Amino acid sequence: FGFAGYTEKVLNRKGVKFVSAEAEATDAYPASMEGANPLKVKLYFTDSGKIIGGEVWGKSKYVSGLVDLISRLIYERLSLEEVISLSSVAFPAVT
Repeated sequence: FGFAGYTEKVLNRKGVKFVSAEAEATDAYPASMEGANPLKVKLYFTDSGKIIGGEVWGKSKYVSGLVDLISRLIYERLSLEEVISLSSVAFPAVT
């Protein structure tokens, strides 16, 4: 488990209105690949769409890297639209 920014628990405790999005997958493709582990990511956004936190769960070597990425997204104050349009080597743009 790892997180950056606010967690759902803290947001609820503070009474902050937020929206969340989550995804579950494995850390390898195809999922049937030997050594593939389940991985869950949940992101939190303000009502106006700015990312304010994220949590990552899984027995995976990628947890820390995803937490680092979430931290950078928060630092850059990206919007939901900007987050979902990001492209990287591991996650190329859908055309």
